[in-house]
Amino acid sequence: MERLVGALGGRRIRMDAERHDRLVAVTSHVPQLASGALMGQVGELAAGDPDLLLLAAGGFRDLTRLAASNPGRGRGEHRGSEIVHSAEGARGALHLTVAEADARAAGDILCEAGYDVARLA
Repeated sequence: MERLVGALGGRRIRMDAERHDRLVAVTSHVPQLASGALMGQVGELAAGDPDLLLLAAGGFRDLTRLAASNPGRGRGEHRGSEIVHSAEGARGALHLTVAEADARAAGDILCEAGYDVARLA
C-alpha cells in the first residue's frame, strides 16, 4: 500500500484511528456540515427571493461546493463525537465574531485565516 501511495504522488502518514478521526473531523466533516448549513439557509431565502443567487460569486460557489457532496461518504470511518467537538469549536469562533458585531474583529479573523491558509499551503 505504501508503494502505491508513493507511486500516486501521495505521502504516507501513520497515525492511530483516534487521531485520524479527530483530524478528519475538523478538515473534512465540519466543512461539509458548514457548507450544508449555509445552503439550507440560502435555499430558504431564495424561495422568497429568486434574485439571491444572481448575487452569488466565486467565493460562494467555493464555500458551498461541499453541500453537493455525498454525505454518506466516509460513514463509519469516523467517530461522531469528534465531529461534534470540532463543529462546536467552529461554531464558537463564529459566534464570537457575530456576538461582537465589530467589523474590525471580523476583519481580524479573516486576516488571521488568510495567514493560516498561506502557512498551511
